Amino acid sequence: MVAGLPALAWAAPGDHIRAGEAIITPSVEFGIEHSTNAYRAESDVRGGTDVLLTPRVEIAAEGGDVEFSLDGAWELRKYFQSGLTNLDRYTDFRIGADLLLLKQQAVAFRLNDDVGLKNREVTRPFAGSGFNTQFRNHFSGAIIVQAGPVLLFEIGGFWGYDDYLVQDYGNQGLRPFNFRNSFGPTVDAEWSFLPRTAVVAGFEYGFYRWNEHWVSTSNAQSELGSFIGLPDSRAWKTRLGLRGRMTERLVLLLQLGYGQAGYDEQTVIDDGGGGEDADAIATDLRGLSGLVFTGQITWAMAPEERVVLRFERDFNDSWFTNYVSYNEIRAYWDDRLGSRIGTHLGALVRFEEYEGEVTRGDLLLRGDANVSYYLRDWARLKAGVQFDQRASTAAGVDYTDFNAHVLAMFTY
Repeated sequence: MVAGLPALAWAAPGDHIRAGEAIITPSVEFGIEHSTNAYRAESDVRGGTDVLLTPRVEIAAEGGDVEFSLDGAWELRKYFQSGLTNLDRYTDFRIGADLLLLKQQAVAFRLNDDVGLKNREVTRPFAGSGFNTQFRNHFSGAIIVQAGPVLLFEIGGFWGYDDYLVQDYGNQGLRPFNFRNSFGPTVDAEWSFLPRTAVVAGFEYGFYRWNEHWVSTSNAQSELGSFIGLPDSRAWKTRLGLRGRMTERLVLLLQLGYGQAGYDEQTVIDDGGGGEDADAIATDLRGLSGLVFTGQITWAMAPEERVVLRFERDFNDSWFTNYVSYNEIRAYWDDRLGSRIGTHLGALVRFEEYEGEVTRGDLLLRGDANVSYYLRDWARLKAGVQFDQRASTAAGVDYTDFNAHVLAMFTY
């Protein structure tokens, strides 16, 4: 043991690793997936089978006035078919970390960081790469003020960085597309008028700044033309609602709010763009489109059985047009049959409206079902299927995909 460092306490599988106040939980998921539409293509559909490996580690530490957690996963995917090797990927990862300081004091501090890289399939079966890539880092922090036994305020801010690589239609690989910084203040409040129920309110104001505003598509035959305009923007949202446990079985979340987003077409004009697309680039989010709502009901029918129904209406800045507003309905059911068998059923319906230089409406449907068999508390097998379908008013975006998978997960 090195002086000054906590000793590691190794245990049997499922008991995790202990180092001082920290509990370290490594795990790995391994298995096979089959997709009927590997490229998510509208036509020339190609199916494929891949092997998936996902190592993961969770760290939780709590002591005195400090609380820390970390969750990291790395996803590797290799296709068996030689014609799908441009969909092989070994760089998808996500790391999330939370730190809470002075949590028992009247004034505390919270820091959060989420960083990750995600590759998303595109329809290019003969290119060097079959996906677009996004790297994202989102950092936030807040001062937490406990203004009495039932009233709490969080005053903070956020900073985000997004970097996009897209298909280079003049060559065979990926090329840098654009990167964006986002930042702004946040304010949240919580009034716990009952022991397990609170009135919650929040406000955020975000600034979104692109590196380039008149961006080459590298594809003159694209419906967008040779260039696309991405203006800088500002957006704000405010929410008010109720969150809490209504009964021993029922947990409720209701939040209603409003927001707006404004887009500065002058930033595109200053970069030499705009022209006949200036009106579309100047499209702001106003009126009823700014109405935001979140409603969720969780009903626990038994300790290991629950049903969740959720509806969400919101909007976000987009990486290829001004913004996307959406309405999403989600439902799922989880159950445990005895000590060995777990089941899951889920469904999602999502309506999306994209506005800006790219204007389109999408409908996304998803359904999934899984059965898990727990060999031990630390080892399980999972078999399942998933259906995905996207229908769009834009050409080349529609796809339908069925996915079947068999996975094994081991937790130390």
